[in-house]
Amino acid sequence: GLTPYEIDGFNGVRNGSQKLPLDVDGYPTQPPYRTATKKYMQFSLRRGTRDQTVDRIIAQDWSIEKGVNFRQQETATMVMKTFRGESPTEAAEIWGDEALAPLVEYRGSRVFDPRDPTQNPYDSDTHKFTRNAALNYTHWRTHPDFGRTAWADIDLEALAKAADICDQQVVRADGSREPLYCIDGIISTTEDIAQVENALLLSFLGTRLDVEGKIVIQAGAPVPEDEWRTCDEDTMRGTVQASRIPAWRDVLNTVRTTYASRDAEYAITDGPVYRSQEFIDALEQYEADLATWYELDNWRIDPPRRPEEKSIDVVLQYVSSPRQVQYIAFHLIKRSEFGATIRRGADITMFRQLPGDIIREVYDSGELNELSGVYELKRISDSDRKDEFEVELLEYSPDLYAFPGEQ
Repeated sequence: GLTPYEIDGFNGVRNGSQKLPLDVDGYPTQPPYRTATKKYMQFSLRRGTRDQTVDRIIAQDWSIEKGVNFRQQETATMVMKTFRGESPTEAAEIWGDEALAPLVEYRGSRVFDPRDPTQNPYDSDTHKFTRNAALNYTHWRTHPDFGRTAWADIDLEALAKAADICDQQVVRADGSREPLYCIDGIISTTEDIAQVENALLLSFLGTRLDVEGKIVIQAGAPVPEDEWRTCDEDTMRGTVQASRIPAWRDVLNTVRTTYASRDAEYAITDGPVYRSQEFIDALEQYEADLATWYELDNWRIDPPRRPEEKSIDVVLQYVSSPRQVQYIAFHLIKRSEFGATIRRGADITMFRQLPGDIIREVYDSGELNELSGVYELKRISDSDRKDEFEVELLEYSPDLYAFPGEQ
């Protein structure tokens, strides 16, 4: 079996790197596995439908009663049958010394898209295949074997907005276009739920929020400035707690990645290493200073010091696009530059704001003035005091998403 659920369909079959076009009966149409008189290989592919019948190759060769035994309903399968030849010489001509390496590429689960009026979240027959990251995350979140969240608890309007962001077309280095955020991969029921959720959310810089009894799913994207809100000292209550993460050069300048490379059959592979532009400039200056030092031929002067690389390793197990990998890495580096946080009490007017909203904090009083700036509302919760709330704000800038382009 390929998957323990119904899939949308198949894109193709290969033996190693060799594509194998198949006829309607599952036989390759080209040499070496088909000649004018003989067929050396046959495939049978089934999507895993609810009314799936027994595989035709199995039924033919093992005399299983059709429609009753071994139907593997709701399990996608691939069965391969080979004919080695009538002699060692023939086998060597057709198969050579290499072992078989059959590979099948398929389109996975069909998922619900709230933007499509023909779809019903409770009727999987109406769902459609998509690589959209936010929609696939929500499919996982509502699946009975994984997140187990009821569709009634999902904010569908917010999900539709996140799906639109994921579908935005962006330009790659070669001039082609692709969606901003996609997901590829297989999720096993044995994997840790929290780790899977974090990996899925990271694939679209996503956030899952609990707002007024609903789960709000957001995709990482800049918020238009005309949607920002302004709050001043009049909204403040109680004490203010503020902190600022050290400057970026003391925290992070390099992101090393691994990802599900399509070129490696979606195996987890070393991915792009993304460096901040400031670090790249510092390295170039170091190389120039080092060359000058050698030219001076003055060994009494200490050579210039190479800028220190401060890196993190990020596993993007559900991302197959190098451009998407670099986009996420860029965001993580920029995120370390904007690390100020504010925790404070707020009056009831702040309750009109929702997590994810962008807030201009304007303070006019003495020491608080330096906290004025633009923040994302990360959390709002009840306070012990009547008509007051506790809010948590994280420094924000549109530069977080100002990706210069694939390298």
